[in-house]
Amino acid sequence: MLNAVAERFHHPLRRWSARGVLAQDAGLAAAFTVLGLLPALAANGLRLGDLPLHRAGPLAVLLALAQCLPLVLRRRWPALGLALVACAFAAYQLLGYPRSFSSAGLLLALYAAGAYEASFRRELIAGATASYVVLAVALAGLGGTERPIDYAVFYLALCACWGAGVFVRS
Repeated sequence: MLNAVAERFHHPLRRWSARGVLAQDAGLAAAFTVLGLLPALAANGLRLGDLPLHRAGPLAVLLALAQCLPLVLRRRWPALGLALVACAFAAYQLLGYPRSFSSAGLLLALYAAGAYEASFRRELIAGATASYVVLAVALAGLGGTERPIDYAVFYLALCACWGAGVFVRS
């Protein structure tokens, strides 16, 4: 009986791992996209800057999609995937939209960049750090109520995601 249960779960996993990298990442991106649009998970998203909330409309939905769909690139072109997700995350935060589970795409894109980017990792780290500083300054300039220490702690959490990917890569 136990063997039958094990085989029941083993067979789909074997089929899944037989698919190509792009197909696997497309499945992950689709799953995050669906989860990101579920109202029940909205409160579990990331919110940076604590700007006054604006009502989510069609642009918020597009930006939420843009935080998940580029995850399809996470293993083939991790730097590009991270850049697309990070830009959408920044725009979503700067516009003061409510929390969305889609923002977790940034964490996964950072992990993937740490784990799979082989070419220009130092440049990517420098660019991501500079972009984060610009985002933090822009959020503060728009009236965000976060303290500098809050931005620093959030940055360390982002670094931990990157670091986990680097650790797995090594």
